[in-house]
Amino acid sequence: MTAAAGGTDADEPGLFGAVVEQGAYGGPRTVWTVPSAAEARDKAVERVEDRASDWERRAIDEVLNNAIAEARQAGSTFSANTVRPRLPEGVHRPLIAARFLAAAKAGRVVRVGYVRSTDPRTRRSVVAVWRPAQ
Repeated sequence: MTAAAGGTDADEPGLFGAVVEQGAYGGPRTVWTVPSAAEARDKAVERVEDRASDWERRAIDEVLNNAIAEARQAGSTFSANTVRPRLPEGVHRPLIAARFLAAAKAGRVVRVGYVRSTDPRTRRSVVAVWRPAQ
């Protein structure tokens, strides 16, 4: 029998799965599976993308496409610090990272480093620095 643990909704599985097996003495024994960091990231990105509206995706993609074009023309790099101020109000912040990762998976940008975030809500966490792909 398989059960999910760690989800936020009753019908939504979490990042950690639990398999209930028969234990050595006949009773149930729970074996936890822990995903790799990449699997956990991909699952979180999938959830963010699933909850986003088409309007949000289009708004971020338009600003991101412009940032890529500008960086290509200038021969420079950019980050979420560059893109974030150009976004319209109402865009959910976690979707920004998800759209950057989608652009990277599509081969449109390449991660080249990290800088501190300028957004006070992120408590100066790091954000990736990107350059347009060749």
